[in-house]
Amino acid sequence: MTTKFYRFIGASCLIIYAGGAAAKIEADAFRSFGAQENQYGFMYGSYDGSTFSPFSARSPCFDARTICLRSAAVPLGLEVDKSTVGAFTTHGLKVPADGLLLLGGRSTEAMYVAYTAPSRATFNSSASFDLLNTTPAAVELSFFYRPVSGPVVVSKIGTLDKAVNGVGVSMLLDVQPGDVFGYLVGGDSYGTDPAVGVNFVVSDTVAGIPEPSTWALWLAGVGILGMTFRNNRKQASLAKPMRSDRPKGARTATVGDTVLTNA
Repeated sequence: MTTKFYRFIGASCLIIYAGGAAAKIEADAFRSFGAQENQYGFMYGSYDGSTFSPFSARSPCFDARTICLRSAAVPLGLEVDKSTVGAFTTHGLKVPADGLLLLGGRSTEAMYVAYTAPSRATFNSSASFDLLNTTPAAVELSFFYRPVSGPVVVSKIGTLDKAVNGVGVSMLLDVQPGDVFGYLVGGDSYGTDPAVGVNFVVSDTVAGIPEPSTWALWLAGVGILGMTFRNNRKQASLAKPMRSDRPKGARTATVGDTVLTNA
């Protein structure tokens, strides 16, 4: 096979490697919400302190101007809504135009909004929470991390109430594929129909660490290109004319086994 062919194969391996390493993940819970569980990596449900229960029902929503994902077991509350008509106020609630609405109802369970990591990477998790009741209640906020193998870790962030009705959170997380991280809204403090506006955005700040197969492609590409350049140098060296120590313009003649030079 020709040197050009090997160069093409080597360059192709490097291009595939570069394409895989440069992958960028950006996910927005509000923009991707379509009243469907695990859409674009986001999950919604309730948490009773030991069990995560995904929302599965898509109706009835608390208002006809929203789409929702809700608990099938709780008749009132425990649902995530997104407005289809922009911001509006109804039943004492301010429904946002640019965020999800979490309705707690009178349940003592917390609701969660979470993201499943698709790859090994360092993710930046940014979220904001706003109390939207016209007569606000106290609502607890917590962060949780559920690895593929290992116990769930829950860390309290703070409490939304009349004094603090909005908070923003940002953190960096090193995660493995399949790890779940997100936020718990509510819990024991429920009981007065709290409503919380949520924005949750995830992005990988450091390119994902390549898989072994990707490293193999990179090494193969470098090896093939290195081999072709080495062969080219060797061939060029062999093709180079031999230098003569004979003076320029000298004539030579051979007599038997003797070479005579006349300068």
